Amino acid sequence: MTLQLRLILLGASIFCFFFIIGKVRKAKIRIDDAIFWILSSMLFIVMALLPAIPIQLSRIMGIESPANFVFLLAFSLIFIKLFVLSMAISLEVEKRTRLVQSIAIREKDLDAEKKN
Repeated sequence: MTLQLRLILLGASIFCFFFIIGKVRKAKIRIDDAIFWILSSMLFIVMALLPAIPIQLSRIMGIESPANFVFLLAFSLIFIKLFVLSMAISLEVEKRTRLVQSIAIREKDLDAEKKN
């Protein structure tokens, strides 16, 4: 892994770490989301400071370049986060649908009681 990539990775990860910490302090992000991003940034900080880790892991996985391993890892983490967010949105849509149906049934019952 080149020095330039390590410096960019380190700088971006440190920026991300402090950015998320700032958002947590201002209560602008949920703690469970913040934990994911903080742990991810810490992982990339460790890989930037200890390049032997991505080098060894890329060899084990048969990936040609440690830089490709870092990009694969970043892509994988973002893909996992996207899947988790998609599941959360699906649950919220289902809750909203049930809530709207429940309100509609209650309003219909109230209208029927008023007519009687």
